[in-house]
Amino acid sequence: ISFWIMPNSNTLDGYVLSKGAFRTSGYYIYYDGSARTVYYQTNQSGAGQTNNSSALTLGKWHHCVLSVSDSGTDSQWYINGEVDTADTHTAATADTRNLQIYNRGGGSGNPNFGLTEISIWNKTLTQAESQELYNSGLALDAKTHSASANLLHYWRNNGLGTWTDIGNAGSLYNGTPANITETMLITAGVDSSRDSQGFLMNRQRTTN
Repeated sequence: ISFWIMPNSNTLDGYVLSKGAFRTSGYYIYYDGSARTVYYQTNQSGAGQTNNSSALTLGKWHHCVLSVSDSGTDSQWYINGEVDTADTHTAATADTRNLQIYNRGGGSGNPNFGLTEISIWNKTLTQAESQELYNSGLALDAKTHSASANLLHYWRNNGLGTWTDIGNAGSLYNGTPANITETMLITAGVDSSRDSQGFLMNRQRTTN
């Protein structure tokens, strides 16, 4: 799982995504009160969670990759292409709930951070593949990645009402945002196809 996040608070926590119930089944990625991203499986803490080791800088964009083994028992964080925390888990308990972004199954836990895109892959991403996605801080279009054949789901905030899944799984998994602000206008950067933060623009602006 790959995503770009900009935390706005080191005291307000919330969910990047969830597939399951709170500490009961499935898995979820959480932004905690100490400004770190956390991966949980089922109802475990300690041995069942992996925190990235250092606090993320408030007001700055960070590229995060959580790489989980095929067996679901080992996880590895990469932050901005660099190796971070690894951990060993027991396999997660299966859960049939829908995947939720910016929330969890109970309908609470709305976060206080910016999130521009999420991609889910059906392979264990390596550090080199994480660095390719990080692209020296210029968010790579995941559809052009060297492992794009393994790109399962891909959502980007395009400023519209629906987050369309543009991954290889097709548009069966589109999402409709609720209770979040999703439009962010930033002036063009040096490259006219990107904004001043280096992210791909959904349309080219004609003025500043």
